[in-house]
Amino acid sequence: MDRFIKGMEAEDLRVEVTDGYQDAGTFACEGRDRTQVHVHEKNKRVKHEPTAKELREKEQLPGTRIPKWDDVPTGELVLTPGGTVDFSSEQAFDQFIKKAVADVIEELARARKKREEEEAAQRHEWDCRMEAEHEKERVEAMHEAAASLQQYRILTDKIEEVRRFGRVPEDQSQVDQSFEEWLVWAEAQARRIHPLGS
Repeated sequence: MDRFIKGMEAEDLRVEVTDGYQDAGTFACEGRDRTQVHVHEKNKRVKHEPTAKELREKEQLPGTRIPKWDDVPTGELVLTPGGTVDFSSEQAFDQFIKKAVADVIEELARARKKREEEEAAQRHEWDCRMEAEHEKERVEAMHEAAASLQQYRILTDKIEEVRRFGRVPEDQSQVDQSFEEWLVWAEAQARRIHPLGS
C-alpha cells in the first residue's frame, strides 16, 4: 500500500483517509473528485467438512444448519482499483503499481466526468426553472396590465360621461374645486393606472 500511495503522490494525487459513518476509507483525490482505494485478501470457496461438534449439534437439534461452504484465504492480495497484486518479481510489482495508479487516474476521470454531467444537469434544471419563473412573471404582468387597461378605460368613460353631463358627483368633488380642476384631477388619476404610463 505504501508503494501504491507513493505512486499516486508522484502523479500529484492526494490520498485521504476518512472514518465517517458512511464515508470511511482511503481515497485518492484530485481537485473535488475522489475514488476509493483498498486492498483485501482473496478467498476461495471450498466444500465445508463438518466437525464432530457440528455433527453432534445437528443430531441433538435437527434444525441446526451446517454450512456447505467455507471461504478460505488464498494469500493473494487484490488492490482496488488495480486487480490482483503481482509479487512474482520486483519488476512485475513495479509494473503492477503503475497500472494500478493508471486505473486510479481513469477512475478519477470518470468521477470528474460524472460530477460535471451532474452539475450541467443541475444548471440546466435551474435555468429551465428560472426561465419558467420568468415566463410566469411575464404572463402575470400582462394580465395585470390588461386589468389596468380595462380599469383605465372604465375611468376614461366615466370622465367623458361627467364631461358630457356637465356636473361632478358630490362624493368625488372637493370644496372650492371647479369643474375643470376636477377633470384635470380625474384624467391624472386615470393616467396613473394606464399600463403604459402617463
